[in-house]
Amino acid sequence: MAEVHGVVDWAGENKFGGHSIRVDGNYYNSKFPIKCNTGDEVKFDSGSTGKYCNKLRVVSAGSGGGAASPSTRSPAPRRGTFPIPKDDGQLSIIRQNALARAVEIVALMPDGLETREDLAAEAVRIAYELSRFTTGELDGEAEEEAKAALTGS
Repeated sequence: MAEVHGVVDWAGENKFGGHSIRVDGNYYNSKFPIKCNTGDEVKFDSGSTGKYCNKLRVVSAGSGGGAASPSTRSPAPRRGTFPIPKDDGQLSIIRQNALARAVEIVALMPDGLETREDLAAEAVRIAYELSRFTTGELDGEAEEEAKAALTGS
């Protein structure tokens, strides 16, 4: 049994006809109405089934005047930001996808890469460029270059 303590980011009905709340970026579900609102400070037992549970029981809920103090509460994960920050966990997924596409590209390339090491190095080089585009890193570099050109630095 895991005890969860935090501020409700979102509360409402979920797509399965149940009820959900989001606390610090994690969703908790219940078949029954959850008696708390966005901004309420909650403390509850999430049950033994993990963060997607049907046994959510709110122990206490109350308006704590908004969010808890920043020193005691971890920040909510960043979602939907672009360019994607370097500390974002979805970068590993983007890299896996870029590498898979790069291997497909290398497989279609005409002969010229003779050793496995050459093939692997080219696939990684292409994957790196694809992931830089996908994460928005190239956009950030282009923006910085444009700013530098305007300021003359």
